[in-house]
Amino acid sequence: MPDILIDEAETTLNASFQTVLNPKDREDLIEDARDRLTEWLANKLKSGE
Repeated sequence: MPDILIDEAETTLNASFQTVLNPKDREDLIEDARDRLTEWLANKLKSGE
C-alpha cells in the first residue's frame, strides 16, 4: 500500500504540467504530491527500510 503513494505523487506531478491549469490549481497539485512523498518517506523510515 505505501508504494502506491509514489505512483500517486508521480501522477499528481504530471498533472501539474497541464497548461489549462490556473496557478492555484497547479500549486495545489504540487503540494499534494509533496504530501504524498512525505507520507511515503515517513512510512519507509518507520518500517526501517
